[in-house]
Amino acid sequence: PDGFESDFAGLDAYFASVREAFDDRSIRRGIVVAEGDHLACQTWIEGTFVREFTQSPIGPLPPNGKRVVFDLMNIFRFDDRGRLVEEWVRTDHHSLLRQLGAAREGLQRRG
Repeated sequence: PDGFESDFAGLDAYFASVREAFDDRSIRRGIVVAEGDHLACQTWIEGTFVREFTQSPIGPLPPNGKRVVFDLMNIFRFDDRGRLVEEWVRTDHHSLLRQLGAAREGLQRRG
């Protein structure tokens, strides 16, 4: 729901905005499950929100100086040569917007 489809350039731009906005970034993986050509895992991206986040779920947001955790579920599909060909991601946008200091604003923008 409320997701987006992206090509490599779009994903590259998104992650560039994450690298720009959040200092002290880390990525952790939790449970990983594999079946056939699919792999699913928990992912947490963490960082301190110190510069404008241009690609938040509701558009550009100013920094609040707080530690933010993106809580994700990823499902990957690989081809017969082991190359990634598709990825689906689910995240809790309400929690993310709350951490970014924009939960009320985000709900109003969606109106």
